[in-house]
Amino acid sequence: MSCYSIVKIGNAYVVRVDSQNLLKIANRRMAERLVMQASQLLSAPSRLEETKVEPLAARVPQDAA
Repeated sequence: MSCYSIVKIGNAYVVRVDSQNLLKIANRRMAERLVMQASQLLSAPSRLEETKVEPLAARVPQDAA
């Protein structure tokens, strides 16, 4: 699991993941909201594994030009 933090640099807030600066935001509340949403999305089970995606080439008719 990644470690999120919010650091104030000058007048802006920087969202950090582990030790990497990721996003610069002027509002601390917005930074907190984005960190919370990102952590929820990353911890949610993936639905991509359940969904079978058909390749685009298989859906396009061959005679369409």
